[in-house]
Amino acid sequence: MTPEQWAAQAEEARIAYRSRNRKALRRVVQDNLASLIETLESGIRSGSTSLTARILVGYARTLEDLGYNSQVKGWIGQLLAGLRPDDEPQALFGLHELEYTDAFLGGATQEAAQHCERMFDIATRAQSNPLLARALTAQCRIDLRNEDAAAVETHAAALAACADLIRDDFYAAFAPHMLANLREMQGRTTEAVACYKQSSARFEKSGADHMLMVEAFNLAACSLDLGELGSARDGFRRTADLVTELDDDHLLPELLSCLAGLADAEGKAAKAARLTGAAASALDRAGRVLYPAEQKASAELRARLTDTLGAEIDAIIAEGSQLDSEQALIVGLAGC
Repeated sequence: MTPEQWAAQAEEARIAYRSRNRKALRRVVQDNLASLIETLESGIRSGSTSLTARILVGYARTLEDLGYNSQVKGWIGQLLAGLRPDDEPQALFGLHELEYTDAFLGGATQEAAQHCERMFDIATRAQSNPLLARALTAQCRIDLRNEDAAAVETHAAALAACADLIRDDFYAAFAPHMLANLREMQGRTTEAVACYKQSSARFEKSGADHMLMVEAFNLAACSLDLGELGSARDGFRRTADLVTELDDDHLLPELLSCLAGLADAEGKAAKAARLTGAAASALDRAGRVLYPAEQKASAELRARLTDTLGAEIDAIIAEGSQLDSEQALIVGLAGC
């Protein structure tokens, strides 16, 4: 494929990544990997930064799935250094969005906030409501991590208005999704369920299969919080099925952590401790950190299990940390 062909399909690829077409996209990239890598590297060498940035934004996550994380990181840095603010607003925005996501997931909230600020600047300069919707979505996540309830409310409302203006169901879904996360943090779980149902309907309408997986998990977690253990079991099983069906294990640490919580609620302390170790190990492998509220819940679970298991807990958690993803899910879903 030529650079122009890669660039023409880049935005479609970026959107396809959030749907069940992700697996097909991965196969296409795998089949044409040498061409894509040569296109990116030669584009950077020749100074064709605008075209190259458009291509990388579209295919970066797929390349990372194929093990090219360090290369992608290096290309992003080189392109950010070579692009001027007005060269290619959408591509420049996308590069900062990629950097924002990596920083945010890794717990570098201040760095993520700096990239988010640049995203707002670019969206404003370009007078682009679609880019503004993406920036507002990123900001809501920072607000949640900072546990700034007022900011979440404000930015979620702005996101809803912006998404409705551009008639984008995907970003419209993120407004109730963010509010649902906030309601969970506030202990208002019944309200969170109502919001997650709203966001699920909008994500389904937009074809965002991977976010439907996230919402299936979130609704199951709410059932667990409400003490509805049967519903929680069904929801976690459905989430695990989607993890396999969509070939997307990014939710694995949270899923294992909640399965540990379910085991604890069922009085299965040893199983809960084993899954706690597996969840922590999965989180480390992914290079991610939990939200403060999730960290607090994990610490509270660990304290309860310590009270029950005493000195045995460390050995059981260590045993769980040695489980691979498939083994951990088998342990977690046993009895579900």
